[in-house]
Amino acid sequence: MKLFGEKQSDEKGKGKIYACCKGELCTLEDTGDDIMSSGILGVGYGIYPDFEDGYAQIVSPVSARVIDVSTKPDAAVVKTDDGLKVLISFSAFSLRETKLTIKSGDKVEIGDKMAVVTPEDDKKRAVFVVVENSDMLMDYKVRKGNVASSDPAMKYSV
Repeated sequence: MKLFGEKQSDEKGKGKIYACCKGELCTLEDTGDDIMSSGILGVGYGIYPDFEDGYAQIVSPVSARVIDVSTKPDAAVVKTDDGLKVLISFSAFSLRETKLTIKSGDKVEIGDKMAVVTPEDDKKRAVFVVVENSDMLMDYKVRKGNVASSDPAMKYSV
């Protein structure tokens, strides 16, 4: 489609959200978490982290500004340059299991360390990445299976 005589790029309005850690990536629905799988908070994915050396490092799935960090600490919200508000939630882990390395106002790039989680027991728990304002997405697709940290996890168009 041409606007005012200019050709629009095929990539305009398309983006990627990357894996926030190494592990098993699945849709929110596949996590079985009542709240996240309902989609009430938005669309996204869950990752069951691989714990190497007794912990999992959580990294930023997008380049963005940190706009909110919970006081528990069990979540952070970042805002990308294209306006996406992305929630990274560690709510399945207890306070003793989560250490945040970011604060509100920080600028993070894809792959920057955000938190470290350590399991308290053998219970399988997910880290969630959710686009809170997902009503602005025209389309999205979540990759499934094993991923490395910062692998593409979700493609979207706005």
